[in-house]
Amino acid sequence: MAQAQVLPIADVPRAFGARLRAARQEAELSQDGLARAMAACGFNWRQTTVAKTEAADRPVLFAEVVALSRILETGIDEFLSETTPLDSLLAGIQRSALERGKDVHNAEQALQIARWNLHNVEAGLRLTQAIYAYRRDSDSGPLRADIELILEQYGEAVIRAYAVYEAARIPIPRVVDAEAKALQEAARGELARFNRLSESDMESESGEWLLAVASAAEGNKPVAAIRDQLSLENGYRVHLAELLTDLVVEYVHA
Repeated sequence: MAQAQVLPIADVPRAFGARLRAARQEAELSQDGLARAMAACGFNWRQTTVAKTEAADRPVLFAEVVALSRILETGIDEFLSETTPLDSLLAGIQRSALERGKDVHNAEQALQIARWNLHNVEAGLRLTQAIYAYRRDSDSGPLRADIELILEQYGEAVIRAYAVYEAARIPIPRVVDAEAKALQEAARGELARFNRLSESDMESESGEWLLAVASAAEGNKPVAAIRDQLSLENGYRVHLAELLTDLVVEYVHA
């Protein structure tokens, strides 16, 4: 940005008044509001003082300029530059747009977090309802079907429902182990699918992917990206639903 040029001395009062009015309006202060702010700084200012200053009808002390600069959060040089009120307005709009953009970004992040929290709460609620129905009816068939459906709808959030498992007295390490076994089963299913492919189809498969799946099939913990993909497999949900159902049956009536 080019450095602002200093105004000729004769033009300073008029330009200062225009800059002051633009800065006051940008700060959303009335003339009376600015006068009261100046009075709080020790200056004998009234609404008419502001009006005369903006109209270049009175001399302005340097101390007043400093105070106005602080109140309006405007650099002293901005009061004396060759920029026009329109330039100041444009700069203000640009700053406001930047601030509103930050507000929108923060709001979007907050909304994303709220949705994530709601997703987890809903998963916990559905799981609690399924366990409660089993405790009432002692029928594991509907329980398994409910858990499989909840897994399909809420995925990993079902595993994160630690408060539900703790309330049902199901050890969290058993839940974590159940997911690990389901991931291992899903990885084995992927390897079996690969072995059924034709040679040409095999060539299209990623070597890194196959190595990662093979490692998971051996019981090693997969990285997040592989875990997310394996958890989408139907075999993962079916096997995990069976394991979680077994845990509920084992502990809820124990």
